[in-house]
Amino acid sequence: MISPGRREKVEKLFEERKKKNEEIDLVDCLQFCDKYTIISKTKDILEKLKYGKKEFCALLENLKNLRNNLAHAQDIITANWPSIINLSKTAEELLKSCETINVTEDGCSSL
Repeated sequence: MISPGRREKVEKLFEERKKKNEEIDLVDCLQFCDKYTIISKTKDILEKLKYGKKEFCALLENLKNLRNNLAHAQDIITANWPSIINLSKTAEELLKSCETINVTEDGCSSL
C-alpha cells in the first residue's frame, strides 16, 4: 500500500537493524507517513476506528504538523494551546481505538 520507493527504504532500514541484532519486525521500520498511508487506504480499519477517510486524513495532517513543529523547535503560540490539548485528546482516543484492532497478514482487521 506504500510506494515502491518507501517500501525499499523500509526494507533497507529493516536489514540494517537485523544486522545489529535488533529484534524487530518489518512494520517496526515504517515511518509515521507510511502508517498514515496504509490506514487511510484500508476501509476496514477506518470503519473500526469510526473514521471516514477525509476525517482521518485531516486528523493525521494536524498531528503531523504538530509533531513537525515540536520536532523542529518551532514556537508554539500560547493561543494554540486549547487546540493542541484538544488534538492531543483526540490522538489519545485514536490510539486507544487502534489498540483494540488486530490486523491479520492479509490486511483484514478484527476486534
